[in-house]
Amino acid sequence: MLTRIVALVSLALVLAANGLGFQGVYGEWVVQPHEHASRDGHWKLAVDPTQRQGAGPADYELTHDGQLAWKGRLPFTLLDAAVTSDGTFVGYAYTEGVESSKGECVLATIGADGKERGRLAEPRHGPAGPHGQPEPNVRGVAIADDQGWWLARHYDGTRDDVEHVLVRIDLATGARIDAVPLELFRDFEGRNYEVLKSVEPLAGFPLLALHWRTSRPASGDGAHFELIELPGNSVWSLELPGDYGVDDDEADERFERATLAVALRRGVEPGRFSIVAAKPEERVELQVSRVDERWSVLELGRSPVELPRLRGRFVRDPVASASLVRIAQVELAAPRVADDALRAISAFGFDREDRIMLAGVVGDARRPECRVLTTDGALLARAPVPLPAGLGEGKTHYFPFPDGRWLVVHALFGPRAPSKAWWFDPKTCELAPLEQWSESGDIDVAPLAKGGFVALLDISERYTSRHSLIRCYPDGKALWRFDDDAGYGGTDIELLSPDSVCVTSSGEVVVVDPVRESLQIFQDDGNFVRLVSLEDVYGESLRYTSEIEAHPNGGVVIGAAGDIAVLHCDLEGKQIAALPPARVPDGPSRLSSDVEVAPDGSIWCRAGARLARLDARGTVERVLGESEKANELHSVSDAWIDRRGRVILLDYATKCWHVFDAEGKRTAIAALPRREPPIARASDEALVAGPGGEFWTRVAQGWQRFDADGRALDIVAERARQEVPLADGRAWTYGLELGLLDPAGGVLAKHERLPDRRWFRYARIPAPQAVRADEVALVQENVVCIYGSNGEPVESHELPRGWGGDIALSGRWIACPGAGPSVLLWSRATRVAFEFVPPDIGAKSSMVLGFSPDERELWVVDLETRNLLRYALPER
Repeated sequence: MLTRIVALVSLALVLAANGLGFQGVYGEWVVQPHEHASRDGHWKLAVDPTQRQGAGPADYELTHDGQLAWKGRLPFTLLDAAVTSDGTFVGYAYTEGVESSKGECVLATIGADGKERGRLAEPRHGPAGPHGQPEPNVRGVAIADDQGWWLARHYDGTRDDVEHVLVRIDLATGARIDAVPLELFRDFEGRNYEVLKSVEPLAGFPLLALHWRTSRPASGDGAHFELIELPGNSVWSLELPGDYGVDDDEADERFERATLAVALRRGVEPGRFSIVAAKPEERVELQVSRVDERWSVLELGRSPVELPRLRGRFVRDPVASASLVRIAQVELAAPRVADDALRAISAFGFDREDRIMLAGVVGDARRPECRVLTTDGALLARAPVPLPAGLGEGKTHYFPFPDGRWLVVHALFGPRAPSKAWWFDPKTCELAPLEQWSESGDIDVAPLAKGGFVALLDISERYTSRHSLIRCYPDGKALWRFDDDAGYGGTDIELLSPDSVCVTSSGEVVVVDPVRESLQIFQDDGNFVRLVSLEDVYGESLRYTSEIEAHPNGGVVIGAAGDIAVLHCDLEGKQIAALPPARVPDGPSRLSSDVEVAPDGSIWCRAGARLARLDARGTVERVLGESEKANELHSVSDAWIDRRGRVILLDYATKCWHVFDAEGKRTAIAALPRREPPIARASDEALVAGPGGEFWTRVAQGWQRFDADGRALDIVAERARQEVPLADGRAWTYGLELGLLDPAGGVLAKHERLPDRRWFRYARIPAPQAVRADEVALVQENVVCIYGSNGEPVESHELPRGWGGDIALSGRWIACPGAGPSVLLWSRATRVAFEFVPPDIGAKSSMVLGFSPDERELWVVDLETRNLLRYALPER
């Protein structure tokens, strides 16, 4: 009866409600140690898995009123369990782990003496659907009237109406009694049941309560409760339409509160229970009775209740505020780029005279500007773009038109946020609004030969997005439009994930879709013609398509990021030319997939703040624009504060580290031999310091070392995939475990768990300044664990919730940056926290934290202004 049991919803939602310690990180479910108690509270069962996914055996400890009753190891790890009033416990396990389609699903009954009374087992196999869990998949455990009840989600290919069954087991023998299809209690009229959330026994009566999550077209997700007696009678039900759709405008708590709040609450009196309804925020008290062999459920009353909130990532525990005295504000004053130097290219194209039209930002102020160049790089004209003030947070797009004008669109972030559009004439430097424009969403635009344009819109909804393809007059009024609702029905005409649009020389409108790897072709009047699958023609080689342009000789040119970087094909998908990835010798490792086609048919790509022209073989034959100078600061992307009191900034454009002392004097420039970025951010162990002032940064081959003056030395090869070396030749390794290796690669220490016995899935050393010769810090959620020079744990600190991640570590303090910006300072000695908001840093600035060499000052680097701010720390 348990064959082909499948979970069509997330297993963790139900198991978390039953107290199981699942932890999902980076796609893996981790089974943490967990505890279960009997209803009267006298018995408690602790389960300690020996493997992180619950495979294999586990260690168990059963206590009665705090006294050990039994302790031992069983050959399986119970993922959920229930304990009776005599210490018998029942539960289920997957012998090869939660996510494995091998091994068995075990339903076990164990006495208080640790001896098995019975075991039911079914082989597991792969899921029935693409997003399912391996089968069988049990949903929970409940005990009623000295019988164990296992709730399973069941799929039977021959009976489409059966999805859930309740398996009843005799606790005395562990044998199966029967199995009841729960579809007997479902009413499909007007609603679809999506998730069976939980099953609970009712104290004092042979009844079980079922809690379903429902869906209605009109009211959205709701809740439905049912009291049943077996073998199959429903005695009471309650519908709460829309209860899972509680609105909450606070961004940090906008998750559905009902996922925590709607639950069956068992009462202490026989037959009494309560239900918490999220939408009205009230508790409903109910009483069950049986009169003349008939069940009756009476409502006793309602009362307001404060709902538990799901904590968003930016919701933090309150911390006492404090102010620190600023000692100094130091400008990290390396030479900067010239005020009129081009910092970045926003867009480029060509006019009818084969001149390059370029939009970008210039100088440190990053002012928007349009320029006109010859194809040899001579500057013909430049014009600042006078964007209106107060546009709101969003992205500004620039689209060149053959007549020399630009279409400028500012798309606001947020659901259905309106955008604004203007025509910009560089000759007059005037912006003229499109009077009939009333669209929203992110945008791509293709000019039309007779004026006007075609716009492809990605319109953000609250929980999804939809797409529109619009043919517009020059004033923004729509001539025709194709609107595609959210969702995907599998038809060729639907816009699944369109990325770019163009209009061919013969007038067809062509959309490229990187998800389907296809072209969708429309006529000039908006009628759909056909879909051309590029995947069928090119297989895996044409991936991550991002740009499509019309070729003057016919067909289209597509920019991609796979083995084929530029594809010229006709509208049947037949290849005309295919160019491999290219790179500028002193530029990025590969060119941008943002391609443009000149009127003469030549193909151009962006290369950072420069433009590159490709020859027929895909080799760069011409580069326009100057490469960034290594002695200037162009694009500060990260910083690092080492224990010698140096501040080291990373210029992402030049791939150079600029080293400053505490007074802001630049002492060294360290350039990577190849112009490619480190493979980790500075705050993710991208820098390590040595005792003589040398430092090294992680690159693809290992660690590139520099001396104190910034001269490149050798590359230190990594012995492990994730490794942070120490100056004495030892190295910390991390990943599924945290280890300390000696210089020869021998293991000095290794840990798979935190000191509190919880598994960590990804041991993350969060900041290079936390890597000291004598200790290293590891962060999981809001817990900071510090390991000593011998690799053994020495301290654990549970920071206030909402803090954690990247940290700075000193002998006295732990510092965490927060949003706002604000800083959490945690005293390692007193375990007291306070919040410091630097008054000198803007609300949207990014911070990097560190400490002075004597650890008496907190140092804050403002990446936006490139200032070092030094604050005096409290003495205690």
